[in-house]
Parts: sequence; structure tokens; C-alpha cells
Amino acid sequence: MLRILLSCFFLILAIQAESQKSIRYFIPADFHAGASLANMEGSQMANVSNNPGLTLSAFTGFMARYKDRFGMALEGGFTINGYQYSSSFNLGGLNVQNSEYNIQHFAWSTKARAFYLIPLKNNRHSVLRIGIGAGYLFLGQDQEFGQSGAMSVFTEIDGPPVTFIEPEIGLSKLMGKSQIDLGITYHHNFGDARAFTSRITVPTGTATAYSRLNYLAVVLRFQPEILRKRKTSPERAKPTIIRAAPQLAELPEISQRNTRERISIDLKHKKAVLKFKDNSEIDGDTISVYVNGMPVLIDYGLVKKEHKIRIELEPGANSITIVAKNEGKVPPNTAACRIRSGLKTYQLTTSTSMRQNEVIKINYVE
Repeated sequence: MLRILLSCFFLILAIQAESQKSIRYFIPADFHAGASLANMEGSQMANVSNNPGLTLSAFTGFMARYKDRFGMALEGGFTINGYQYSSSFNLGGLNVQNSEYNIQHFAWSTKARAFYLIPLKNNRHSVLRIGIGAGYLFLGQDQEFGQSGAMSVFTEIDGPPVTFIEPEIGLSKLMGKSQIDLGITYHHNFGDARAFTSRITVPTGTATAYSRLNYLAVVLRFQPEILRKRKTSPERAKPTIIRAAPQLAELPEISQRNTRERISIDLKHKKAVLKFKDNSEIDGDTISVYVNGMPVLIDYGLVKKEHKIRIELEPGANSITIVAKNEGKVPPNTAACRIRSGLKTYQLTTSTSMRQNEVIKINYVE
């Protein structure tokens, strides 16, 4: 699993040569907070119980996100697994003795992590994140003896590095130059079931607690983007505006046609992409497109392949006007239109004629 994740990570880096703008880089600050619970043997006879202990993890490293859809990360950090033992027993039938003992295990680990982002239709501020991590946990060798009241505990850790996986699900918020993750993960180690063993002795008997150092945790991850100069094509970075063509207001025979509002949407990003193609049979439909009255596409004959237009929105209300140059062989003039901004994509079919234009309203909120 780890080799597969590493291969995917370096594949993303290779794609960078093909698309400088599609990949963004981040430095993650990754925190887990959860609970560890050990297995017990002989606890009933000794009257010893095992309570969930606190687990804390912290990681950092390097993360690459491709087209705001999926990403890979290489991280290293540490994990502290806590375990809590308690006992309650009678001595001579007179006195009740209560004892508690806490112990923590510290370990270094390294992992590769992959995730996929899925837009949510009913929540435009967040995206669903499904991910998985895999790596190595370095157990080390350690022994500890401690005592609390009438309870004495001898703990031993002795093992080679173990492989682990961490499936994860949660929500992500993409905030300009950073990404914030919130979710739930389960850390599962493969290998010896008794990597961590405690022998608990009380006057009434002896119990053994052991664990694989697995835990269930809440994930909080803050990932600021690494500042760098992007190598983008100047003609692609600029919005598409045809300077030589007249504005919509300068064409009264077109601007005075009846106008139908097709859809009204809200966007959070300044830049958007419009894509037009023929809706069904190619019958010679030709359109022009104006953004806030400025021409961005003039007398374009629709075909099966999408034609892409990059636009830049103004704060507040914006209008995209689709104008029919003709109605083709089969009236009216219909076109399939897609609007993409950030992770949001809207699809619709426009219908125009020589008497009616169609307008898409976009409200850009900074």
C-alpha cells in the first residue's frame, strides 16, 4: 500500500511538467486527537479494568493538490498512545482500595497520504474528502515499572517497525491559499498483536493488558500554500475579450431583442470558464457571447467539441448574454453550456432565436 501511494505521489510531480497551473503545493500541519483501548486478560479475577486513554498525534511534511480534485502528501511525525488502568478491591473485607495508573507510549512514524475531493451540492462552502494513508510506525524498545497504591505495572515494548493504514473521511474547506480539513480516521497497525504489553499486579491477582497501538481519532489539518511564482501562459491567464468587435450596446438590432433570464447563480471565485458546444445535431447554429456587454465570442459555429472561454467577473452582478447569429437548419438555436468556477460546475441548455437573447446572471461575492 505504501509503495502504491508513493508511486502516485511522484506521478503527480511528473504531471507538473505538463500543467504548471494545475498543481498547488502546501505544508500540512496535521493533528489527531482520539482514544486508545487495550485488550485485557485475567481482569475479572484481579478486578482490574481498562479505561480509554488519550491519543495525540502531530505530523507535517509536503502536500500536492491537483486541479482541486485529488492530492498526495508525504508526512512524518509522532504519536502518543495513552492507556489507563484502575482497580477496586477489598482487603480483609474491611477496607476498599482504589488505584489508578496511567501510561503513555511515544513513537515516531512516517506515512504517505492520498485523498479525493467531492463537491457537495447543498454546501458550497465545503467539499467531501475521502482519503487513506499508509506508512511505518517505529516501536523501538522500552521498559517501564510504576506503582500506584496497591497496583504495580510493568510495561514492555519490543518490536521492529510495523506497517499501518489510516482510512479517513471528512470535510475540507478550500480557502484561497490554504486548505482546512476536519474528519475522522482509524489508525490500524499490522503485525504483532502484543507490541505493547503491561503486566498489572494487585493483591487480588494479576492481569495483562496488550495493544497493537490502534486508535480512533478526530483529524484537524491546516495546510497553507507554499508561496511561489506560477509559470502560466499569459494568453491563458488573461480573460478572453475580443477588442476589435463592437460592444453589445453598440448593436441596437441585437441588444433590443427580447431577453430571457436562463439562470441566476452565486460564485465565490473571480475567474470562471464558459464552455459551449452544439446541444444535439450539428445544424449550423452560430452564436455570439457577451460578458457585461463586452464581446468574448463572436459568430462561433457550434460543433460537438466544447469551445472554452475564460472570463473575469466583476464584484456584484454580472451578465452573460448569448445571442443567435442564425437558427441553423432546425430552429431555435440551441447550445449546451457549462460554467465552471473553482469546484462548482453548472450545466444548462440555452435556446435563442433572431428575436430573443438569453442571459445568465452571475453574482460574484468577494
